[in-house]
Amino acid sequence: MHGVIQDITERKQAEEALRESEQIYRKMNENSPLGMHFYRLEENELVFVDANPAADKLLGVDNSQFVGKTIGEAFPSLMQTEVPERYRDAAAKGIPWSTEQIDYEDGRIKGAFEVRAFQTTPGNMVAVFADVTARKQAEEEMRQRVTELETVYESGLAINQLLEPRQIGQKIIELLEQKLGWKYTAVILYNPQDESLELLAFNLSGLETEAEQREAAERFKTLIHHSSQGVTGWVVRHQQAIRLGDVSSNPDYVEVCPGIRSGLYVPIKLGERVIGT
Repeated sequence: MHGVIQDITERKQAEEALRESEQIYRKMNENSPLGMHFYRLEENELVFVDANPAADKLLGVDNSQFVGKTIGEAFPSLMQTEVPERYRDAAAKGIPWSTEQIDYEDGRIKGAFEVRAFQTTPGNMVAVFADVTARKQAEEEMRQRVTELETVYESGLAINQLLEPRQIGQKIIELLEQKLGWKYTAVILYNPQDESLELLAFNLSGLETEAEQREAAERFKTLIHHSSQGVTGWVVRHQQAIRLGDVSSNPDYVEVCPGIRSGLYVPIKLGERVIGT
């Protein structure tokens, strides 16, 4: 009788310990700031089992709609990536995996997630993900700033090594294209005596021949040759930089080259005096 009572007691204790661990797991799952997707492997197909509240918040969707669906049915875009294969390896073989998924919009980071996948029990796995958009955007901005500083430094070296103004302007344009990916650039000199603007150097991506470049440059010279003309003239008169997300919305804008949508216009200063843009 004593042995039976001891056996029942041990079983009860084990059941109680299991319930406590399940409660702890449930609370962690519900309160975690990290998103969690749970999958089960069925005949080599990953089937969506569950998600925690953080997953709904981070992805902006109700993940319960995916329960019982395969990963391909739930998230078709993932089928063009290595994610399903890596998730299967995690579920079947216990091979952990981590990656970063980054979405871009107009060349800038729109969203970024850090994802880690690992086995929970044989045939089951969890994908844990965190929103790292802010960190990635900060890193991207830092890289951009470093590139800009490199461009300024190399421009300074070019100016020290070259004496002819047109050569200096062309070198600066080459650096802006190489370092920052600028496709259309013009360096203009300002003559305060007659308030004229002189095109010093010019580059427009997509023009393959010198004749095309000359034609585009002549069009610029015809339309923008005085400080009263265009956004370039505005920058000279006001001695201020201006950034236009939509150039067509600015009343001073003159269309020199079709297809330009945005622009950054910056005065070139010698002390307090504007000598160009």
